[in-house]
Amino acid sequence: MIGFDRLTIARGGALGDFLVTLPALRALRPLARCLHYVGNDSVARALATDLFESVISLDDERATHLFRTGPSDAGTGRGAFLAIWRDSSLTAAAIASGYRPAHHVAAHPPEGSAGTVANHVAREVDRLFGTSTNTAVATIRVDEWSREAASALLRSRGARGPFLLVHPGSGSPAKNWPIEHFAALAALVRRQGIATLWLAGPADVDTRWSALREDDIILPPLDLTTLAGVAVAARGFVGNDSGVAHLAAGVGVPSAIVYGPTRAARWLPAGPRVRAIEPTSRCASCAVSERAPASCACLMTIDVPMVLDAAQKMLEVAWHD
Repeated sequence: MIGFDRLTIARGGALGDFLVTLPALRALRPLARCLHYVGNDSVARALATDLFESVISLDDERATHLFRTGPSDAGTGRGAFLAIWRDSSLTAAAIASGYRPAHHVAAHPPEGSAGTVANHVAREVDRLFGTSTNTAVATIRVDEWSREAASALLRSRGARGPFLLVHPGSGSPAKNWPIEHFAALAALVRRQGIATLWLAGPADVDTRWSALREDDIILPPLDLTTLAGVAVAARGFVGNDSGVAHLAAGVGVPSAIVYGPTRAARWLPAGPRVRAIEPTSRCASCAVSERAPASCACLMTIDVPMVLDAAQKMLEVAWHD
């Protein structure tokens, strides 16, 4: 493996983008005496505090040299550089700023190629640096403070015993399985003695919580560290293709994720125990959708028994752990 005194990694995107990259970041950690991150600073600080010597936002003035199109101060950058980015523009700017060597990994696989985004990033990083990235292990390390904060929250909400964490939202309404289906699933799971806790995310303003029972426990939007603590305490997780699903998979909780206008073949999270529930057949639009959710009705072909079957298999694994 190649070793560095200092390695700076730049990666754009939101929660899910960071988490599909996290396995590769953990594989890179032993290579550098100092690892620095430029990207979504709030996510990196919350979920990977042990990885980096410094974390700054892409909007920070200290990162402006990476976005200059003209000549740069060659003394701005120090050490090696890796951009996990849509194109090679950051790498060119990094070289002009004085980083040596500077590498680029495409943030997404080439259109039409096989493999998830997580496996693509891992494969390319391994090729460049000689690492051995494992995308099938838990990569979010939940500290005791987060576990205790989650326990206190659950006690305050009256949550007792094993529970299934359900997130019926996502950043795109097109990806959301009907909440009435989630409610029917929860009723069936309750008969097995497992409570359901519902998670409201920051983008879930249109979620029809009235579809739930009056005694259902709905957790408010949580900071990422507390959310990680709640997720790791769950018996399992069920939700749509979302950043929260990536977080649940990343802490290692058994997860069942519903896909419709996006494909698990591309967007399955990194993690050890993840099941995908998809339409038995796909329309021409979502069959080739690469990055944005397709506009189609394939999600509506997934019925409650399909998700229940995946959830039961997931919970059986959890009971035997």
